[in-house]
Amino acid sequence: FERAFGEWNVKNRWWIIFATILILAVAASGVRFLTINNDFRRYFDQCGDAREAVRLTLMTSGRAMFFTTVILGAGFFILLFAELSSTVNFGIITGFTICMVLLADFLLAPAMMVLLTKNKTMF
Repeated sequence: FERAFGEWNVKNRWWIIFATILILAVAASGVRFLTINNDFRRYFDQCGDAREAVRLTLMTSGRAMFFTTVILGAGFFILLFAELSSTVNFGIITGFTICMVLLADFLLAPAMMVLLTKNKTMF
């Protein structure tokens, strides 16, 4: 078993690194969602309208999320200029995944917040 796992580990080391970074990106997304949720609650309590609260939240927290993701994604997309093909592939996959996490944060989180507050009660 150890030998088989060791051989698999050597062959798939880039996928292991990618999976680790993907887990970190999802965890960071969860932290961003909690920040958005906190801001959303504050704005929802002020105005009482879920759509307006989402708009205000994205104007404040969303801006920081966008620039953080652009910088992080650019750091991985820089790997496109590497000479080693596996490093290039790693940069493409990781950068693309980070951008997709941001897209999910901008599309899914606000939609869930509006759906969960239809009857003006907070979750």
